[in-house]
Amino acid sequence: MDVRLVFAGIVVASISLVGCGGGGTSGTGYTPPPANPVLSSIAVTPANSDMTVGSTQQLKATGTLSDGSTQDLTATAQWASGTSDIVSVASSGIATSVAVGQATITANSGSVSGSVTIHAVGVKDVWNPTGKLTQALDVTNLVVLANGKVLAEHDVTGPSGQVTFETYDPAMGTWSAAGTYPSGERGGGHSLTLLPDGKLLYAGGQTSLTLCVSTAVLYDPVTQAITLTGSMVGAHSHHSATLLHDGTVLVAGGCQGIASEVYDPTPGTWSTVGNMLHVRGAGFLATLLNDGRVLVTGGSVPEAEIYDPVNKTWSAAGTMSTPRVAHSATLLPDGRVLVAGGEVGGTRLATSEIYDPTANTWTSSAPMADARSFFGATLFSGKVLVAGGATAPGGLLAKAELFDPASGTWSAIASLGTARENAPAVTLPSGAVLVIGGETSHGPTDSVEIYQ
Repeated sequence: MDVRLVFAGIVVASISLVGCGGGGTSGTGYTPPPANPVLSSIAVTPANSDMTVGSTQQLKATGTLSDGSTQDLTATAQWASGTSDIVSVASSGIATSVAVGQATITANSGSVSGSVTIHAVGVKDVWNPTGKLTQALDVTNLVVLANGKVLAEHDVTGPSGQVTFETYDPAMGTWSAAGTYPSGERGGGHSLTLLPDGKLLYAGGQTSLTLCVSTAVLYDPVTQAITLTGSMVGAHSHHSATLLHDGTVLVAGGCQGIASEVYDPTPGTWSTVGNMLHVRGAGFLATLLNDGRVLVTGGSVPEAEIYDPVNKTWSAAGTMSTPRVAHSATLLPDGRVLVAGGEVGGTRLATSEIYDPTANTWTSSAPMADARSFFGATLFSGKVLVAGGATAPGGLLAKAELFDPASGTWSAIASLGTARENAPAVTLPSGAVLVIGGETSHGPTDSVEIYQ
């Protein structure tokens, strides 16, 4: 609109008026104000970092807005850990590595979030905590599965007794429930053996009335299904169960008997084999030798014996210097077997001896620094690691030792964080050693420690 001012017939001014008539926004030269930027993403740094157990690290949350600008959200974001017993995080964004494993840390602001994966790494040559068991119960059996995970089995006795399973993931450092088996009033004494197809054979045991049973079932750790299989020919409890080289399972002794039988998983049936030479009480051990034979030691008798799967008979394997139970019997890399510790008549032992299957002889070896029974023992870097256990006069040990087969000597290593007995030890595919659960002075514990 063009407005002219006229004075005495002369135009003295010309004014252009735009947008008149109600304050509209149409017309040339108008630019609307920009919209307020909104949060579009969050980045947590440092990304995918490693932290040593016991260390702390400040995490930073950086938000990116819709206009491309960034904003520090560390102090205002809501921080959370997916596995706080591995890595915890404070409201300030400070992460603390608690135990060996892996955890995802997330920063949230409204509906927008960002995360980072933190690997909690253990200190070398010391025991580090890792993820706790899902329940503080005695670990009856421990098996390393084909996928590298570790299966732990707990027994709950009594009228509502059942077996519970859980698995440990070494990559995550965490345990997860893996099914149950309503075993009735069994009071333990059964065996759990990993079969070539990945299933586990659960055989024998006893009721709360101390009656031995002959039933057997198969447990599938993938589906967590329990299925019946053939019952044993005889009843067995506190027996040995050994996977043989041909994929069958040898069950021997138990229930104060000498009967032995073999399970064939293909038809799911049992067949008797030769009897053992000696009646052995609870606490004897069976060790698979490199040549496929099975060495049995302990059970309150000094005599050892060997099962030959070719002719299905037992033969004498020399005599140990000391009868023992609750000991360890570990196959060495060179094919010999180290027997260590245990107890006889309630007296804990520090002695150790070595069986040579080629010569069929026993040789005394150096004693451990501490007498112990009911302890964990396994291979670590070609040596035998023992940890924890019960010691005289009825106390618990946290101390650990290594036996070197080359020198025939023991040496002390770092002690466990928690003194315990009845805590099994197992070697992971990585070579690290787990000591799991057990009994402390306060009862069963859910704590797990790793040595690497």
